[in-house]
Amino acid sequence: MKFAAALRGRRQVRTVSIPGYGTGEPLPADLEAAADRLAGTLIRRFEGRPFALAAYSSGGWVAHELVRRLEKAGAPPAALVLLDTLQSAGTAMIRGMSVLTRRLMDRFPQLPVLDDQLTAMAWYAQLLEGWRPLPVTTPTLLVSAAEDSTLIELLGDDARADWPLEHIRTEVAGDHFSMLEEYAEPTALAVHEWLREHCASRRERSARQRYSGGAR
Repeated sequence: MKFAAALRGRRQVRTVSIPGYGTGEPLPADLEAAADRLAGTLIRRFEGRPFALAAYSSGGWVAHELVRRLEKAGAPPAALVLLDTLQSAGTAMIRGMSVLTRRLMDRFPQLPVLDDQLTAMAWYAQLLEGWRPLPVTTPTLLVSAAEDSTLIELLGDDARADWPLEHIRTEVAGDHFSMLEEYAEPTALAVHEWLREHCASRRERSARQRYSGGAR
């Protein structure tokens, strides 16, 4: 909410829930089923209008699968923004997600956590066990927190925000949690500025291509 509030007047921000986290909502059989459901939702919502997709922490893994599905459907996003996402799920997903969720619950006790949400978290942990991202053509921005000691303390030396595929990286203040709390505004503005520059560059390239095509 703080991330979205910082973009008020600059960008429209909408959320989409991951299948299975709603009360009584069925869990997806696999990641492909989850990506299909999300892709259908976004295609209907934007109806061909440009949008960028942003996701936080392990949500970036599901978002990357969603991008692959949208590319196959011929409706890719303008960009994928990964907010402090690790490079892969590794082989200790359930422990890692459990540790991070417990830290979030301790830090923000006012947030309601329902049984269905905890069940969904455990289910996705199993689906993501050992997951690795496959290449996409959508431009990707990795926004990493300057203070990575928090994740290392919780998950070990390999727990640094990174991405194994082609991407642009920028760093913002705070740690894995505070980058969207105390430092939510500078995080949001860093994403906003990159998207503005990225979209401007794409428009310029398209204009040059159209001009070149006309000249021939």
